[in-house]
Order: sequence, then structure tokens, then C-alpha cells
Amino acid sequence: MKAERHKEALEKYSRAIELDPQNSVFFCNRAAAHFKLGEHESAVADAMAALALQPNYGKAYGRLGIALTALDRHTEARNAFARAVQLEPDNDSYKENLKMAEERLAERGERPPLDLGGLLQNPALLNMATEMLSDPNMQHLISGLMTANTAGAGGGLGGLLGSDAALAPSLLEAGQALAQQMQAANPELVEQLRRQTLALEPAAPGALAEPYTVHLLHNKPSLV
Repeated sequence: MKAERHKEALEKYSRAIELDPQNSVFFCNRAAAHFKLGEHESAVADAMAALALQPNYGKAYGRLGIALTALDRHTEARNAFARAVQLEPDNDSYKENLKMAEERLAERGERPPLDLGGLLQNPALLNMATEMLSDPNMQHLISGLMTANTAGAGGGLGGLLGSDAALAPSLLEAGQALAQQMQAANPELVEQLRRQTLALEPAAPGALAEPYTVHLLHNKPSLV
């Protein structure tokens, strides 16, 4: 890689992965080689593979972010850089890349999302969320947010909103985003919420009650 022989580096990293497929560093490094070769989709795939093996791998989030940026997937890139900064708060490169991603979103008239993942790391907020479980009305609302079956009356948040068709889509989108951020930031809390809401009322026949998962990603972001 240092000698700029990226194709050869790619071959060596691929061989290393064959020998040790559980090594997240090899996938992360191969993502960098793919990026240098302009193979951005492959870079995304390798960064995601690294994160599957090591979920709190800051460098893999950083490399995922730059590959997503090259694909003009700036919202996903912003989320990847935000997680990289959260994991490595002293890394100036991640901060700069996050800033650039947010600027790109602003140019498109999009607001950067709230850092709900960071908020949910706050012990006071987690305690408040736990207390909320004792409120049946809040449990019913959370059940709507966390239920994958959102179609039709009575299904998910759409059912909770009743006949307000104009308001439902935007609130549904916000609720789904919140559910995804909660799942990524604190899966244990999400599982607790899910158990509570399932206990509150039985699921309708055929309905799904599993939490959403994150799918989980001009100046160029720096590759580090």
C-alpha cells in the first residue's frame, strides 16, 4: 500500500483473509485497497465485513464512510463518520470527514440527523427510558415504533396515528429512524423494550415484532 502497488496489496490481503477469515484488520485494509482502485462498492462490503467481526472498529467505520462518500451516499457516510468519531473522539481526520459529510447534506437541503446513538449512551437518559416502561401509554407507543409490520390500520405507528394520513408518513419515518438508532446504540435496551411491549399485548396473527436493524454509509474525505 505504501508503495502505491494497490492491486498487489489487494491480492495479498485477499490471501491473508483466506488464511484467517476472522481477522477484521485484513478486511479493513482490503477495503482501503479497493478504495484506491476505485472499487467503492467492494470497499463498502469489506468495511462492513470488518465491522461484522469487530463492531466497535473505528477505522472500519472511517473507511466505510469514505467509500460511501465516493458513492454519493452522504447520509450513510455521515452516520459512519459519526460512529467513528464516537469511538475515537481524538481522531481529527474523522471529525473533518464528518464535517464535510454534513456540509454535503446541507448543500442538498438535508439536515444532519440527531446523534441519538450518543444520546442513548447517557446514563440519565437510559434511566429515564427504563422508567418509561412502567407507563402503559408509552409502552403502546414504543410498540408501534419497534414493530416491523407498519402497514394497515392497527399495524405499527400507522395504526396509532389513526386517520391522520398526512401526518403519519413523516412520524413513521422519524419513529423508524429512532428505532434504528436505538438498536445500534443500545441493543440491550431495545431488547428490553421489545420484551415489555410483547408482554403488554399479543401480536396480531402474522404480525412481526422484531426490532429494526440498521443497514448499515468537491473535497474528498481523507483515508486513514
